Amino acid sequence: MKKLLMLVMCAALAASVCACRGDEAGSTPAPEPASAPASEPASEPSSADADNDALVMPVVAGSNAYDVTTSLEGMGIECERTAKNSTDGYYFEGSDGAHTITVETDKDYAVGYIRADFAGSEYDGYLGFVASFPRDDGTSQDAMDWVNENYGTDASNTFGDATYELHVSDNGGYLTIKAAGYDDYSLALLEAAG
Repeated sequence: MKKLLMLVMCAALAASVCACRGDEAGSTPAPEPASAPASEPASEPSSADADNDALVMPVVAGSNAYDVTTSLEGMGIECERTAKNSTDGYYFEGSDGAHTITVETDKDYAVGYIRADFAGSEYDGYLGFVASFPRDDGTSQDAMDWVNENYGTDASNTFGDATYELHVSDNGGYLTIKAAGYDDYSLALLEAAG
């Protein structure tokens, strides 16, 4: 199903690129913009620009929440999507009692944060399965192996541009996955809400 969806998306993208190029072929090129006079200094980024950059959620490169949620649906965990109030993006949440997940994304569904909880006496590999979502850095298998090998301990490791933290709880354990810079992003959101 994923391959079919990817093929459809690629075909739609190719068609739109071809359509855009077709429009460009018949039009006259736009004139080059005039350059600024040499006496004007280049503008420096303002602190407002830096504040806005801090409010852009960092994400795991090449990730997509639907890679996680669709796989979980196959396990019987239905995830509901809701829009975030503070910024562009979404939350996905689901549970079947023993397995719980929360995924926070940007507006393009790229993953910024995941928390997965497992409640049970006999670990079934759920947290490792969550850790194995596809991404650009090719560390999906390494992340899954590390989680499964270290389940039942408090441990932390970095794979590509994300930090994985395992924690022991009273009735199982949980995993958090944070894109690099996610903690700073969360702090900036709190400060902006003031």
